[in-house]
Amino acid sequence: MGYINIEQLIEAAPDVISRGTLGDIKTSFGLAKHWAENCVLGKMVDSLLFVGQGIDDVVDEMAYAFKKGKIESEDYDAYISKLEEFQWGTVPRMVKDILPERCSCKLRKEE
Repeated sequence: MGYINIEQLIEAAPDVISRGTLGDIKTSFGLAKHWAENCVLGKMVDSLLFVGQGIDDVVDEMAYAFKKGKIESEDYDAYISKLEEFQWGTVPRMVKDILPERCSCKLRKEE
């Protein structure tokens, strides 16, 4: 299954989200990928935490904009779906694809 990539996530972002917040997510995701590729797992996890914080910031910005009437509920819901796809699809897929290949990690299947 193909997941939304970081560029698509940024491109689809409503105008009410600051470009700085989106840039922070992109930077943190790029760092997480870099650390995963170099098997520096502690720093990878730290960077992934910053990705999560960035997503929280996006949700906060959108909620504020919605409260002020600057974004429609359909646009809000559509972008929340994209954020969820990125957070729960793209990010774990990146980790699952890189770690076994680059770091000789064996990943257990969920039971």
